[in-house]
Amino acid sequence: PSQARPNRRLLGETGGMSKGCSDNTRHIVSLVFIFLAVVATGAAFGGTSGSDLAWSFSKLDFESTGCVKRTFWGLLEYKAEFSVECGVQGTKEVRYSNSECNDDFCDVCGDAGAAIESMLVLALISALVGFIVVVIRRNDSGVADKGWSCKRITATAAMMAMCIFTFIAWALWAGTCHQKIRDFTSDEIQNFDAEKISPPYTGFIVTIVASTIAFGVAMNECAINHTHDDDDLESVEI
Repeated sequence: PSQARPNRRLLGETGGMSKGCSDNTRHIVSLVFIFLAVVATGAAFGGTSGSDLAWSFSKLDFESTGCVKRTFWGLLEYKAEFSVECGVQGTKEVRYSNSECNDDFCDVCGDAGAAIESMLVLALISALVGFIVVVIRRNDSGVADKGWSCKRITATAAMMAMCIFTFIAWALWAGTCHQKIRDFTSDEIQNFDAEKISPPYTGFIVTIVASTIAFGVAMNECAINHTHDDDDLESVEI
């Protein structure tokens, strides 16, 4: 019995070091994935214009004439590419807010794109807050939390906020502009022997990726509780 206390203390110190190392590794994992979420969100911003990072893509293939029209639908504008068989070979870039854009999708996509850009900005701000707090938590890995610490709550809340903002972004696009694009392209091929493809595109997909990553990081940070094992080891008989 007289030697039990030193042994418990030694085990407690060893367990605390092991626990701190494990927490430290998990915080590093969080930081890596926050960085990846930020990269994905930044790529989504690249879809503002009609480019390979656009949020929707449509391809109309008019088999009778051989004309192929490929359109990249960005948050604020779209770019249409025409094959030589269309008689207007080249590209055409139009902003949704431009007077030249007078179809049903113009106002809907313009409003949705502006709202989505705001959501992405808020998501990046949330990620920055989350990154800073996780760094602070990593540096404090050896300090025990008293229940739900402020840093733990803040890190979890910041990443959940990023998840929510990016979720709103891609859900808003899917429910408004993308649906209008599908309707518009369907109308374009009416009475023609043509094939249509209009799937979500790069910007939309990477936003879903960012939303998923942010949720995972939030759950990871929520699960990390900086505690020492000394109290538990006090009950161990050696």
